[in-house]
Amino acid sequence: MYSKAGRRYASDLTDGYTTDDIEFQWTGGNYAVTGVEKIELPQFSIVEHKLVSKRAVFATGSYPRLSLSFRLKRNIGYFILQTYMPSTLITILSWVSFWINYDASAARVALGKVLSEKYWENDEDAFKKLHNEDE
Repeated sequence: MYSKAGRRYASDLTDGYTTDDIEFQWTGGNYAVTGVEKIELPQFSIVEHKLVSKRAVFATGSYPRLSLSFRLKRNIGYFILQTYMPSTLITILSWVSFWINYDASAARVALGKVLSEKYWENDEDAFKKLHNEDE
């Protein structure tokens, strides 16, 4: 689901029992989930969270559901520093090869090799951060 202020992520708590057997409800109303304001995400801020109790009706019966959804806003500063800045700096450094004399092919090759290694190293770091892998 998408909204104007950011993305909305939801998680449903369901069970195999119908409302004839069991009822779910949030105890404490909007204060049933605590600690949301303490959650720290590096790329996002939690704009709001919503608790919903509902029933899903199917041919086999009516099933209770508890739903917790978050609306997130991307922290653009973190995104720019982690994504665009390294790529921009590597690109600018790659332009240095145009200022090196065209007869100095060894210098061009060395510079190209170092820059491509740094680029892939940066890409690996981003992949590890994305997938929470330890170095």
